[in-house]
Amino acid sequence: MQLPPTAEDLGGVWAVAFSPNGHLLATGHGAKTVQLWDTVAQRRAGPALFGHTDRVTSVAFSPDGRLLATGSEDATARLWDVESRTLVAEPLHNSGFVDSLLFAPDGQSLYVQGRTIRRWDITDPRRPQKAEKHFANNLTSAPALSTDGLLITGHAEGVAHLWKAQEQTRIDAPYAAIPQTSPP
Repeated sequence: MQLPPTAEDLGGVWAVAFSPNGHLLATGHGAKTVQLWDTVAQRRAGPALFGHTDRVTSVAFSPDGRLLATGSEDATARLWDVESRTLVAEPLHNSGFVDSLLFAPDGQSLYVQGRTIRRWDITDPRRPQKAEKHFANNLTSAPALSTDGLLITGHAEGVAHLWKAQEQTRIDAPYAAIPQTSPP
């Protein structure tokens, strides 16, 4: 799919995500906006979503495709109803810029990564509840989440940590990066 040239007016594309069924594409832009695209008709799917006060750096669809999470350099994440294109809840405040967003496979939690990772319980998306503490700091990569609730994070020290995502507890010693050796 090629985005129409009218996407240039949105200040560059800083984040992309397909909906679970592949019929929508969400793009985050430097112009503080999010645009949904119809992948079949290859055109914008309605007006842009406004609300962030800085560049949009991350977008993610919920597993059922009903919610869209957006994250920004304004240190907030937002939840949108995809069908109505409306904001679902007050902004979710984060520690620093939002680098990535990740929904749990069951759609009940949203993980927001900035300097740390914060888990939000979104069982009721209109009233998100943040977990008591941040976890996983010194991050150098976006986290990945398995279907059985294990989260893996990459860190500046050259290690990766495995977590029970829901409980926010590390379950093992870190995986150390394999040292590179120079060829003979």
